Amino acid sequence: MFRETETESSRLNTLAAKKGTLFNLLVILISKPQIPKSCPVFDTQLVADSTLVEMSLDAELQKLILEYTDTATALLYEILLVFQQGNLGLGSTTFAISWMMSFLQSHPPIVTFVDSIVKQVVKGLSASFQLVGPSQAVLLYQQFYILRSCLQYSKPLAEYIRNNYREEFSQCLEEVAMILTCCEN
Repeated sequence: MFRETETESSRLNTLAAKKGTLFNLLVILISKPQIPKSCPVFDTQLVADSTLVEMSLDAELQKLILEYTDTATALLYEILLVFQQGNLGLGSTTFAISWMMSFLQSHPPIVTFVDSIVKQVVKGLSASFQLVGPSQAVLLYQQFYILRSCLQYSKPLAEYIRNNYREEFSQCLEEVAMILTCCEN
Protein backbone atom coordinates (compact mmCIF):
# COMPACT_ATOMS: atom_id res chain seq x y z
CA MET A 1 0.00 0.00 0.00
CA PHE A 2 2.62 2.55 1.04
CA ARG A 3 5.46 1.37 -1.18
CA GLU A 4 3.69 2.81 -4.22
CA THR A 5 3.37 6.23 -2.58
CA GLU A 6 6.69 7.99 -2.61
CA THR A 7 5.78 11.23 -0.87
CA GLU A 8 4.29 11.91 2.51
CA SER A 9 1.36 13.87 1.07
CA SER A 10 0.26 10.91 -1.04
CA ARG A 11 0.60 8.63 2.00
CA LEU A 12 -1.59 10.98 4.03
CA ASN A 13 -4.13 11.12 1.20
CA THR A 14 -4.16 7.31 1.09
CA LEU A 15 -4.84 7.12 4.83
CA ALA A 16 -7.56 9.79 4.73
CA ALA A 17 -9.17 8.56 1.48
CA LYS A 18 -12.41 7.17 2.92
CA LYS A 19 -13.78 8.14 6.30
CA GLY A 20 -13.61 5.25 8.72
CA THR A 21 -11.53 3.03 6.46
CA LEU A 22 -8.39 3.69 8.49
CA PHE A 23 -10.24 2.69 11.67
CA ASN A 24 -11.39 -0.54 10.04
CA LEU A 25 -7.90 -1.26 8.73
CA LEU A 26 -6.34 -0.77 12.16
CA VAL A 27 -8.86 -3.07 13.85
CA ILE A 28 -8.36 -5.73 11.17
CA LEU A 29 -4.57 -5.48 11.49
CA ILE A 30 -4.52 -6.04 15.24
CA SER A 31 -7.15 -8.79 15.23
CA LYS A 32 -6.07 -12.40 15.14
CA PRO A 33 -7.42 -14.17 12.04
CA GLN A 34 -10.49 -16.30 12.71
CA ILE A 35 -9.86 -19.87 11.66
CA PRO A 36 -12.83 -22.16 10.93
CA LYS A 37 -12.91 -25.57 12.60
CA SER A 38 -11.88 -28.46 10.38
CA CYS A 39 -14.46 -30.97 9.17
CA PRO A 40 -14.80 -34.16 11.26
CA VAL A 41 -13.66 -37.47 9.76
CA PHE A 42 -16.30 -40.22 9.87
CA ASP A 43 -14.52 -43.15 8.22
CA THR A 44 -12.59 -45.20 10.83
CA GLN A 45 -9.94 -46.23 8.30
CA LEU A 46 -9.16 -42.61 7.65
CA VAL A 47 -8.71 -41.72 11.33
CA ALA A 48 -4.99 -42.54 11.41
CA ASP A 49 -4.42 -40.69 8.15
CA SER A 50 -6.53 -37.78 9.34
CA THR A 51 -4.30 -37.28 12.38
CA LEU A 52 -1.31 -36.83 10.09
CA VAL A 53 -3.30 -34.52 7.84
CA GLU A 54 -4.48 -32.47 10.85
CA MET A 55 -0.91 -32.13 12.12
CA SER A 56 0.21 -31.02 8.65
CA LEU A 57 -2.69 -28.57 8.40
CA ASP A 58 -1.95 -27.22 11.90
CA ALA A 59 1.67 -26.59 10.95
CA GLU A 60 0.60 -24.88 7.73
CA LEU A 61 -1.99 -22.86 9.63
CA GLN A 62 0.58 -21.70 12.19
CA LYS A 63 2.88 -20.71 9.34
CA LEU A 64 0.09 -18.67 7.71
CA ILE A 65 -0.80 -16.96 11.01
CA LEU A 66 2.85 -16.03 11.53
CA GLU A 67 3.02 -14.68 7.97
CA TYR A 68 -0.15 -12.65 8.58
CA THR A 69 1.26 -11.26 11.83
CA ASP A 70 4.51 -10.31 10.12
CA THR A 71 2.63 -8.53 7.32
CA ALA A 72 0.33 -6.77 9.80
CA THR A 73 3.41 -5.71 11.77
CA ALA A 74 5.01 -4.21 8.66
CA LEU A 75 1.86 -2.30 7.73
CA LEU A 76 1.23 -1.08 11.28
CA TYR A 77 4.85 0.10 11.37
CA GLU A 78 4.31 2.12 8.16
CA ILE A 79 1.13 3.68 9.56
CA LEU A 80 2.91 4.52 12.83
CA LEU A 81 5.63 6.26 10.82
CA VAL A 82 3.07 8.48 9.09
CA PHE A 83 1.50 9.29 12.45
CA GLN A 84 4.94 9.99 13.93
CA GLN A 85 5.61 12.46 11.10
CA GLY A 86 2.36 14.19 12.06
CA ASN A 87 3.70 14.51 15.62
CA LEU A 88 6.93 16.06 14.37
CA GLY A 89 5.09 18.71 12.41
CA LEU A 90 6.16 17.17 9.12
CA GLY A 91 2.67 16.36 8.04
CA SER A 92 -0.95 16.85 8.85
CA THR A 93 -1.77 17.33 12.53
CA THR A 94 -4.87 15.21 11.90
CA PHE A 95 -2.66 12.17 12.24
CA ALA A 96 -1.15 12.28 15.72
CA ILE A 97 0.39 9.14 17.16
CA SER A 98 -1.20 9.68 20.58
CA TRP A 99 -4.62 9.67 18.90
CA MET A 100 -3.80 6.43 17.11
CA MET A 101 -2.55 4.74 20.28
CA SER A 102 -5.63 5.79 22.23
CA PHE A 103 -7.78 4.35 19.44
CA LEU A 104 -5.83 1.08 19.41
CA GLN A 105 -5.87 0.64 23.19
CA SER A 106 -9.65 0.94 23.16
CA HIS A 107 -9.84 -2.31 21.17
CA PRO A 108 -9.11 -5.56 23.07
CA PRO A 109 -7.35 -7.30 20.15
CA ILE A 110 -4.38 -4.94 20.61
CA VAL A 111 -3.35 -6.91 23.70
CA THR A 112 -3.22 -10.17 21.73
CA PHE A 113 -1.32 -8.42 18.94
CA VAL A 114 1.21 -6.95 21.40
CA ASP A 115 1.55 -10.41 22.98
CA SER A 116 2.41 -11.95 19.63
CA ILE A 117 4.96 -9.22 18.86
CA VAL A 118 6.64 -9.53 22.26
CA LYS A 119 6.81 -13.32 21.95
CA GLN A 120 8.38 -13.04 18.50
CA VAL A 121 10.90 -10.43 19.74
CA VAL A 122 11.86 -12.52 22.76
CA LYS A 123 12.14 -15.63 20.59
CA GLY A 124 14.28 -13.71 18.10
CA LEU A 125 16.53 -12.33 20.81
CA SER A 126 16.99 -15.62 22.62
CA ALA A 127 17.65 -17.70 19.50
CA SER A 128 21.26 -18.26 20.56
CA PHE A 129 22.10 -14.94 18.95
CA GLN A 130 22.38 -16.44 15.51
CA LEU A 131 22.88 -14.12 12.60
CA VAL A 132 19.58 -12.96 11.19
CA GLY A 133 18.88 -12.29 7.56
CA PRO A 134 18.01 -8.85 6.21
CA SER A 135 14.24 -9.43 6.20
CA GLN A 136 14.35 -10.80 9.75
CA ALA A 137 16.39 -7.79 10.90
CA VAL A 138 13.87 -5.40 9.34
CA LEU A 139 10.98 -7.25 10.96
CA LEU A 140 12.72 -7.18 14.34
CA TYR A 141 13.27 -3.42 13.98
CA GLN A 142 9.60 -2.90 13.07
CA GLN A 143 8.51 -4.96 16.08
CA PHE A 144 10.73 -2.94 18.41
CA TYR A 145 9.40 0.30 16.91
CA ILE A 146 5.80 -0.78 17.56
CA LEU A 147 6.65 -1.84 21.12
CA ARG A 148 8.46 1.46 21.73
CA SER A 149 5.41 3.35 20.46
CA CYS A 150 3.20 1.35 22.83
CA LEU A 151 5.53 2.08 25.74
CA GLN A 152 5.86 5.75 24.87
CA TYR A 153 2.33 6.74 23.87
CA SER A 154 -0.02 4.33 25.68
CA LYS A 155 0.04 4.08 29.46
CA PRO A 156 -2.25 1.01 29.62
CA LEU A 157 -0.21 -0.88 27.02
CA ALA A 158 3.06 0.19 28.66
CA GLU A 159 1.82 -1.13 32.01
CA TYR A 160 0.68 -4.35 30.38
CA ILE A 161 4.07 -4.92 28.71
CA ARG A 162 5.99 -4.07 31.88
CA ASN A 163 3.81 -6.24 34.11
CA ASN A 164 3.70 -9.28 31.83
CA TYR A 165 7.09 -9.29 30.11
CA ARG A 166 9.58 -7.77 32.54
CA GLU A 167 11.16 -11.15 33.26
CA GLU A 168 11.54 -12.12 29.59
CA PHE A 169 13.29 -8.89 28.66
CA SER A 170 15.50 -9.05 31.76
CA GLN A 171 16.68 -12.53 30.76
CA CYS A 172 17.42 -11.39 27.20
CA LEU A 173 19.41 -8.41 28.46
CA GLU A 174 21.38 -10.61 30.86
CA GLU A 175 22.25 -12.98 27.99
CA VAL A 176 23.38 -10.06 25.82
CA ALA A 177 25.51 -8.69 28.66
CA MET A 178 27.15 -12.10 29.20
CA ILE A 179 27.91 -12.47 25.50
CA LEU A 180 29.35 -8.96 25.28
CA THR A 181 31.51 -9.63 28.34
CA CYS A 182 32.80 -12.87 26.80
CA CYS A 183 33.53 -11.11 23.50
CA GLU A 184 35.52 -8.36 25.23
CA ASN A 185 37.77 -10.92 26.98
